[in-house]
Amino acid sequence: MIRQELIHPMVVHFPIAMLTLAALVRVVSLFKWKPFIQEHMELSLQFLLYVGVFFYGIVLFTGDLAADVVKFQIAKPHLINQHEDFAYEALYGFIISVIIEIAGHQIWPKKIKVTKALSVMTLLISMGLMFRASHSGAMLVYEQGAAVERIQETQ
Repeated sequence: MIRQELIHPMVVHFPIAMLTLAALVRVVSLFKWKPFIQEHMELSLQFLLYVGVFFYGIVLFTGDLAADVVKFQIAKPHLINQHEDFAYEALYGFIISVIIEIAGHQIWPKKIKVTKALSVMTLLISMGLMFRASHSGAMLVYEQGAAVERIQETQ
């Protein structure tokens, strides 16, 4: 059986990769492309962004499960709350990006350039927040030993 606190680090990398690619696709889509390529970039962006945000929610759930286990194992448990705060801030930014994308395609299709620019800004800000959360998570593991099983020395 897998230890409950190890599920979070196993699934956290999927939304990080998907949302990073979504931001990259959105930036690249700002340039002039043939309609066929542009259409495929938009579809790729929507898939990466929507599925990435969905998996990000799963990551937050598994993070809560892991926090319940490791909060008693580390010297500075307040760092878990800080890590969680950073993660939720990033999620809110990505949700705003999803709303902007939907609005750009469904509500204001004639103002797609404006919504693309807004989308780039919110995606890049959200990426920064997500990387800050990632860094704080790495510090929990590498500096605090969160979810690291101690090996007993035998004499």
